[in-house]
Amino acid sequence: MASTKDLAIASISAAVGAVAAAAALRFLSSYGAASPTKHQNPPTPCSEQLAVNGCAAERPPVQSPFDPAKREGYISWDDYFMAIAFLSAERSKDPNRQVGACLVSQEGIILGIGYNGFPRGCSDNKLPWAKKSARGDPLETKYPYVVHAEVNAILNTNHASAAGQKLYVTMFPCNECAKIIIQSGVSEVIYFVEKRIGNSDYVYVASHKLLSMAGVKETPTADVTNTNQVSGASKLAVHCQVAKSGFAPDIHVRNALLARYAVCDPDLAPAEQLFGEMPRPEVVAWTTMITSYRNRGRTFHALATFRRMLASPVAPNRVTMVAALGACAAHCAVDTGIWIHEYVQKQGWEMDVVLGTALVDMYGKCGKVSDGMYVFSEMANRNVYTWNSIIGALALAQDGKTALQWFSRMQDDGVQPDAVTLICVLCACAHAGFVDIGRKIFNLIIQGEYGFQPGIKHFGCMVDLLTRSGHLDDAFRVVETMPSQPNAVIWGLLLRGCKARGDSWLSEHVTTRLVELEPENASHYVLLSNLYAETGRWQEAQGILQWMKKKGLKKDAGWSLRMNDILTLVPL
Repeated sequence: MASTKDLAIASISAAVGAVAAAAALRFLSSYGAASPTKHQNPPTPCSEQLAVNGCAAERPPVQSPFDPAKREGYISWDDYFMAIAFLSAERSKDPNRQVGACLVSQEGIILGIGYNGFPRGCSDNKLPWAKKSARGDPLETKYPYVVHAEVNAILNTNHASAAGQKLYVTMFPCNECAKIIIQSGVSEVIYFVEKRIGNSDYVYVASHKLLSMAGVKETPTADVTNTNQVSGASKLAVHCQVAKSGFAPDIHVRNALLARYAVCDPDLAPAEQLFGEMPRPEVVAWTTMITSYRNRGRTFHALATFRRMLASPVAPNRVTMVAALGACAAHCAVDTGIWIHEYVQKQGWEMDVVLGTALVDMYGKCGKVSDGMYVFSEMANRNVYTWNSIIGALALAQDGKTALQWFSRMQDDGVQPDAVTLICVLCACAHAGFVDIGRKIFNLIIQGEYGFQPGIKHFGCMVDLLTRSGHLDDAFRVVETMPSQPNAVIWGLLLRGCKARGDSWLSEHVTTRLVELEPENASHYVLLSNLYAETGRWQEAQGILQWMKKKGLKKDAGWSLRMNDILTLVPL
């Protein structure tokens, strides 16, 4: 039989939970089920009335009333409890930072909630809320008086035990809260964002150290998000509701939301929307957007965002420049890359490994190998990625001899080559026609000399090397002995060599393999038809074209792209 105390706790849990669920459902009804593949204008706030059960009234049903299946898209328990933590944070009177916490039992029952504020009975109007004192007096700041959200959540349990329970908190606890969390017996802390406050980093380092030593599990919401697809989708929904409802005025929480969107949504539409709603984005937000665009191959957008940042009052940092240089390398925006290099020099920044490697890579991929070598020589420290960038640049420039010299120099300096290094070296051998050297290096890879087995790209480089030099039979044997299934790129390399050498029989055989591998690719059929026509097999060539017409297969028209530098940069 449940006690009066237990029933009261359950009632409070249900009431608070209903509010959070309604908030999340309101977001879902406001956003609907729009396709994520199109950029849309920000939706207008939901104008529908919420029914007693938290569902939008007069909303058309998304599922047939005769369908016995459960509703899809509901939020997970982790999202539910984190939303309650954000909701409780709205009770905080702190004008600078609102933090909420929710203590939950292993059975999913809410034991206590709390937010940061002054102790019970201490007036919110008489004690200071300031973060700093003009006179340097700590008693004129909030810190000696405020009780943190985690502590309040643990104390507001009506004496229910916190031992073995989970604590959901909007911001990672400081070292003082960590002590209380440990002493109360909490087994897991699930946090939304980890705050670092300037010279107070030690507070959070100490917190991590204490929690780890005590065996308290630390789980960022990103780990919870990635547990399954349903949880990931609902996490995105709750996070957006947090931002839209004003639950996250803190810039650090908004930056964390932006980073979550950048990971969760391949289209970046929610991230773009949230970024557009930021009144004054900080360098972290700008850099997140530039990096996200670059990682998705949207280099034009990455560079355009970089330009907008330069026109704003926010100055880029090293991480921003590394992201922008990656976009420059992929987009061949060499003028922008040179501008970044000059900016770095005028700012007096040290050419560390990350920034220097990004510059070397940019110059190499834009054909400025000598400039990349200059940056390389200016770097005090280098790693394997730096060496890979310079060797890869020389391979692209078809300077195989120099690339091999740098490869030898790399090993003399005690740097262990990795898989990418050997891809660059084999590529250099292919362009330079160094067949024997390429064979020797490839055999060393197979023998495990470099600590790894060859991947599909190593096999591709070897096929390219052999076909360029006319060793078609050897190239075919390499393909046939691959441990994994050759892809279309491998067969395409072999086909290019066959056509260059006029080997019609092998060309037909390889093209047939391509057709089997990609039966919906019309270009393979056109190629096979052309091969038949070249050998006088007109009936077979015509038969393939007629079959394509019957199946509705059409070869896409060819196109070319001429790139002009899209940025007009501000003066240094």
